Amino acid sequence: MDGVDQERWKRWIAIPSWPCPACQAGTYRIVFKTIQVTESRAERISQSDPSENHDDMVDRFVAHMKCDAPVCGETGTISGNRNTFRFWVPEEDDYQTEVSYEALSVIPSPLPFKIPPKVPRPIELKVREAATLFWIDQKAAASRVREAVEAILTDFGIPERNDKGGPLWLDTRIKLFRELDHGKWVEQADLIEAAKWIGNLGTHDTVTRDEALDAFEMLETVIEDVFVRARHDVLARARERNDKHRKPKLAE
Repeated sequence: MDGVDQERWKRWIAIPSWPCPACQAGTYRIVFKTIQVTESRAERISQSDPSENHDDMVDRFVAHMKCDAPVCGETGTISGNRNTFRFWVPEEDDYQTEVSYEALSVIPSPLPFKIPPKVPRPIELKVREAATLFWIDQKAAASRVREAVEAILTDFGIPERNDKGGPLWLDTRIKLFRELDHGKWVEQADLIEAAKWIGNLGTHDTVTRDEALDAFEMLETVIEDVFVRARHDVLARARERNDKHRKPKLAE
């Protein structure tokens, strides 16, 4: 498990680049030669006012994205704000300029973590929806993460409705999951519950960028434990049984 690279998902970044959403192996980079910049209305007004600070400008930008893996080459688009900050460097007796980008839309959107091949399609779709929403609406992204953990519970066979046909509260479903297999999934149930609280904020309150990334990281850990490590446990038990029953080789 690689974990969510928080630095790559900060609001302002110098070079927009993330793991490719298609192959999940290459790097999905902005193609600088395709960048188009348009001055915002606020910036035009600011430029006409001599009292304003003209060393810190924010414009709009749009550009292409491309995966650097030759076997993939996935393409996409990115748009948002571009900040140009000019500052004086006494040692060089001159100005320097720093440019950073705020992505507000990336299509197709990169994923905060790699999705293992064993993950069922309904769960993968929720993760991809959450990733797409992250740029413009962290509240909506957190709500999709909550839907993803609900889909995990459904995949485990945890019922969505009670005996009378009414919907089961997510708290009840998590409790049933916590008790499953003699408490085998207690730690994962704790992670799902924590992601649920962040998802609830997406419905009733505000969600910060860091909170949304925390929810993604909790979801990644659950997915890794359930769909990757669980398989490793089965394989380990299979090897143990095979070793027990296989006849030892005769000494030559």
